[in-house]
Amino acid sequence: MLRLILLRHAEAVSRAATDLERRLADAGRAGAARMGAYLRKSGIVPDLAIVSPAVRARETFEIVEQQLPHRPKHRLEPSLYNASLEAIHALLAQVPDHVRTLLIVGHNPSVAEFACALAGDGDRNGLAGMRRSFPAPCLVVIDFRETEWRDIDEGHGWLDRFVTLASLDHLPNG
Repeated sequence: MLRLILLRHAEAVSRAATDLERRLADAGRAGAARMGAYLRKSGIVPDLAIVSPAVRARETFEIVEQQLPHRPKHRLEPSLYNASLEAIHALLAQVPDHVRTLLIVGHNPSVAEFACALAGDGDRNGLAGMRRSFPAPCLVVIDFRETEWRDIDEGHGWLDRFVTLASLDHLPNG
């Protein structure tokens, strides 16, 4: 089984010299920390993280990573910034097969579109929620029966969970 975690970066400031340089807002930093704590408490730790080079995505990952029991290998991937679904799928196909849990930290609309395209079944409330809104930050966890990343295709995934800050407010110790 393979597990994919798609994480939309946390809330960023609205202005910077360039869009790539937009940093996390204070609320974004707090939101990223909550997502990291959720992953830790849930026992979900990636083997590898692929992160957009945008400052807000890198900061989101760095904050999440600090919450994990061990730091996963990671790499910056320029093609995640303004990525097409095809570009993200091509990245997935290149992931080594020894990676069983992969985290991708990116941007909307591509992360939301990719999650919706991959998740063919699973948590019904989560499926409806992520198709309706994909706020910053949020994460999805999608499981696959496939054993090689290159075999993953649209509709093959099972949505295990869709997590937003609002949904964390309804969990004990969220």
